[in-house]
Amino acid sequence: MLGVDITLQQTRFYKDVEAEGKAKWQRSILLAQLDRKLGKLPAKNKKLIAALDLAKLESLAIALLDFETIDELDAWLKQK
Repeated sequence: MLGVDITLQQTRFYKDVEAEGKAKWQRSILLAQLDRKLGKLPAKNKKLIAALDLAKLESLAIALLDFETIDELDAWLKQK
């Protein structure tokens, strides 16, 4: 029609929605893992984790393997 050959998957909107879906899934998994490893997380921790972007969520996914206490999670969140 306009001489533009672009698929839905190539649009910025689609990529933004896809990235947010990945971040939402990652947050959900991380919260479940942290709850299991450290016990029920305080609301303040959940709020801080909810605000992390996808790259920071991926860093947290690796860092959580070393956490033994909620204090260590708090320290990690303060750095970010």
